[in-house]
Amino acid sequence: MAKPRNKPLVLPFQVTGSRATLKAFRQLPKDAADELRAASMELASEMAGWIAEAAAGDTAQSALMIGTIKVRRDRIPVVEVGGDAPVGRHGSPAYAILFGAEFGASQYPQFRPHRGKQGYFIFPTVEANAAAIGARWMDAADAIIAKWSATSEGGE
Repeated sequence: MAKPRNKPLVLPFQVTGSRATLKAFRQLPKDAADELRAASMELASEMAGWIAEAAAGDTAQSALMIGTIKVRRDRIPVVEVGGDAPVGRHGSPAYAILFGAEFGASQYPQFRPHRGKQGYFIFPTVEANAAAIGARWMDAADAIIAKWSATSEGGE
């Protein structure tokens, strides 16, 4: 029987107005959604780089997560961190270290103090950049909608 996979931490960016924008994309050709996915991946890649920089500047445990940061192809920017990937000199799975490195743990002395929902390097980075990423995503989505709406109205 296959071993169950421990999924990575998925960070989809919450963008105000995205639900209505994505609904508008359903009326456009598939190529418009593909353009939005490409724009979203570019923004997510930028955010993944910022998360990797924050991890590198944090603790050694945080730095272990750098190799597990991945971008997911979706209509909104999505970054994944962690999962089953072996990290460190002992090859521990990333998920076994991720939450202690990000949130701390009171009962395990190898981690920093537990901070509740406030993270140390991932969530502060996401929160600090979420508004800028959201605004850029909306600008990209609006431009794609305008382009494809003009194309479909113009009969090209």
